[in-house]
Amino acid sequence: DLPTIGVVFERYAHRVVRYMNGLGRAFEARGWNDERHWLMRAWTLQEAKYNSLMGGITRGISNPREALSSDTKVRLQDRLDLIDIIERRRGVEAFPLLVNSMRHRSSANPVDKVLGIAMMCCERLPLYKEKLDLERAWTTCIEYLPRAYLAMLIFNFFPPGDGNVAWRPSWAQLMSVDKLEHFGPSFHPGPNRHPITLLPDGTVSYQGPIVHALFTPTSSGKGLIEFTIDDRRRY
Repeated sequence: DLPTIGVVFERYAHRVVRYMNGLGRAFEARGWNDERHWLMRAWTLQEAKYNSLMGGITRGISNPREALSSDTKVRLQDRLDLIDIIERRRGVEAFPLLVNSMRHRSSANPVDKVLGIAMMCCERLPLYKEKLDLERAWTTCIEYLPRAYLAMLIFNFFPPGDGNVAWRPSWAQLMSVDKLEHFGPSFHPGPNRHPITLLPDGTVSYQGPIVHALFTPTSSGKGLIEFTIDDRRRY
């Protein structure tokens, strides 16, 4: 059901009712680091939808976001800040934030994290297999990513991949980074220009502008940097 659920959340749900302490349960200001809590579950990340509601709020709680956890004394809003940003940044811009949030969440099956990310990034999904190897699952999800995401991984993720290909990070590499920084302005290939194509062997081809930089030292100890752009094909 995962491909269907992903489409429902992404395209057809105007808002989501989120239960912090479990579906249908009353809100409690505790257990925010528990692996079963909404804040810690891999699958609940798909409920990051702008203008959503918090369910299970009992009388006497005027604003649950201002509640302090009884065990950690942390304000709920502080834990929801990242979710709020994800809700405002959709698509490619939200990807680094999704990874940062998913990295600290828990799941019954490790592959759930891979598919959880894919559900929020891919227009369609492969069939869910709970015993699928993580790197294989990530490679499969790469095949389903829109082209803009491929460009983002090529041009904005600077460490070379340590898996079968160097142009993108492996899943283990993606989960081991302490914090994936905001990529900033990403290179977005248009529908008919600067195409990026995923090849059968897992590599990619890119056809578009290539920036060449030349540093020339001067007598003052400073230097000049010259940039030229050509339109060549690169693999």
